[in-house]
Amino acid sequence: MGSKMSNRQLAPTVLFFLFIMFMSSSPVNSVITCPEALTILVPCGPFAKGMAPPPPSKACCSGLRTLASKAVTRADRIALCNCYQKLPPSLGLKPDRVKAIPKYCKVKISIPIDPKVNCNTIP
Repeated sequence: MGSKMSNRQLAPTVLFFLFIMFMSSSPVNSVITCPEALTILVPCGPFAKGMAPPPPSKACCSGLRTLASKAVTRADRIALCNCYQKLPPSLGLKPDRVKAIPKYCKVKISIPIDPKVNCNTIP
C-alpha cells in the first residue's frame, strides 16, 4: 500500500515533466494554422460581415494584435494569406470591412488582405 501512495504523489511530477518535454519538442518557428488564426479572429466576425457598426470590437483588435505578433516568418504570412483566400463566400465576409480592420485597430500587418493576391509573392 505504501508504494501506491508514493506513485500517487509521483504522478503529478511525472506529468509535469512529460508536459515540459512535449512543449520543448514543438518547433519554435511553427507555422500558424488556419484554424488557429480563425479562432483568434472570431470576435471580428460581426464587424467583417457588416453586422456591427465601426469600429470593430476591442476583442477583435486584441485578436488581430495577437495574430500579427505570431506572423513573424514568411511561412506564417503565406499561411495566413492562403487561409484568408480559402474562406468560403458563404461566410458573408465583406472584403472592404475585412481590409478596414487593421486601420481601425491601429495594427500594422504585413499580409495583404486581398483575395486575389498571389500569396507566394509575400516577402
